[in-house]
Amino acid sequence: MKYCFSIFLSALVVCACEQSPPTAQAQPRIATEEPMVEPEQDQTPPPPIGALGTAGDPSAWSPASDFGQPINRDFAGITCFRGNAQRNYYGEGSIPAGYLRVLWRLPIGSVDGYWNGVGWTGQPLVVEWPNETRRWMNFIEQPGPRSEIILGALDGQVHFVDAETGKRSRKPLKMPAPYPIKGTVTVDPRGYPLLFVGPGMNRGQTGYRIFSLLDFKELYNVRGIDSNAPRSWPAFDANGLVLRDTLLQVGENGMYYQVNLNSSWDAQSGKLKINPDVHKIRVSAAGMESSVSVWGDYAYFGDNVGNLWRVSLDYPKEAQKVATLGDDIDSTITFDNDGSFYVGIEVDKTAGKGGKGKLFKYQAKGMKLLWTYSFTAGSIPKVEGKNAINGGVLSTVAVSPENDLVYMTTTHHPTIGAGYLIALERETGKTRWQMKMRGYGWSSPLVLGSRVLAIDSNGNVFVRDARTGESLMTNSNGVKIESISLGSTIEASPIVWREKIYIGVRGGALICIGK
Repeated sequence: MKYCFSIFLSALVVCACEQSPPTAQAQPRIATEEPMVEPEQDQTPPPPIGALGTAGDPSAWSPASDFGQPINRDFAGITCFRGNAQRNYYGEGSIPAGYLRVLWRLPIGSVDGYWNGVGWTGQPLVVEWPNETRRWMNFIEQPGPRSEIILGALDGQVHFVDAETGKRSRKPLKMPAPYPIKGTVTVDPRGYPLLFVGPGMNRGQTGYRIFSLLDFKELYNVRGIDSNAPRSWPAFDANGLVLRDTLLQVGENGMYYQVNLNSSWDAQSGKLKINPDVHKIRVSAAGMESSVSVWGDYAYFGDNVGNLWRVSLDYPKEAQKVATLGDDIDSTITFDNDGSFYVGIEVDKTAGKGGKGKLFKYQAKGMKLLWTYSFTAGSIPKVEGKNAINGGVLSTVAVSPENDLVYMTTTHHPTIGAGYLIALERETGKTRWQMKMRGYGWSSPLVLGSRVLAIDSNGNVFVRDARTGESLMTNSNGVKIESISLGSTIEASPIVWREKIYIGVRGGALICIGK
């Protein structure tokens, strides 16, 4: 289980709804590549190559043409973690550079005084609702904001905010039990007013919940406590995907879920209906926190002991173990435009045993290992009253065919509290450039065009030239600087939307940064 606990290493610390329209340190050793070592492979042969489906077929669940495109095509926005089923859409517009400052800050509270602010993965969403849908929604003031930020937080609430002003667009949606929301929430990419939210703790009737975004009514609960599950912990840190009226999700209870939503939405009458049919597969006694990614007609994900799994979306009878990487996989698989993918492991089970953080690149068809990038990383062990803070790769990479690079952040590398932003060549896995951050990197980097964004655990924001690693930030006098500080621990991942950066912090806030 991923605990969203961090340390301050810097000085700053069936159901139908019908609505009427509402009224108003030591010097680190530089990371180097190590010889590629083939991980232990599962002995069960993968399906024949032809059985894997053709991602070039536009009828596939996630065809190759989806690369870098939002999963939502009928309206603008980011509706899931990393924007689409391949986990490679990062936002709209360019990453702001030059003199950046905080434009607004929305306070966020806590659960139990401990789970405060926003944790891992905690990525905000942004939605520009169609007019025919927004007129039915429970905005504080109609017609609601042009762009609405939606964020699940550790205070056990989902927050709704005007992206431009930072003012609340709706009252917060409070969960039925006082549990933190650690993962990223999901909005139905078809424009249906459906919200999907996972719990971070076992409190109340713990499960993956579906809410109406018309009136916040709970429509369904995929229960995490399941006598058939291989693990008893019922939380859902992974981010759910909605494709073809189907929810794809994995739980920390070790189950894979493929849920036919049987949903409908009539924007003319305001009628929303859902009648889920839940299909489940027992997968792993270790549980899963890595989110599902899709290429072609197959879902891919990792578990908490380092196994990679694949499920046929057309014939979801069983999960097939296709590789064993050696340690906990919290990083979500990111696909490249040729059907290869990247995934990292952390230093968890191998902590204190010479464990290495690693990033792997595989070709999905045939599961051929293309390269491995390995680096020295530590882990803060669990002690009484405090949970372990693992090192290695806990973030999810960003890939850019335009720059021919893949970007990763590292944790406790090479020493405790340290981390790097690293640009690797897609073809070889060799380092093109790297930058030592001022903390470690649970937060996932993102790339848009010629710029890359990374944020470290000590709240420092970096904007770099994607090809050279040169800083693109200045102070108010136009003098180049390395970063700006938000003064709070950060574990969550950012988004970029229309030249602004949105990020949640453990210090109890959602923050907008721009020029």
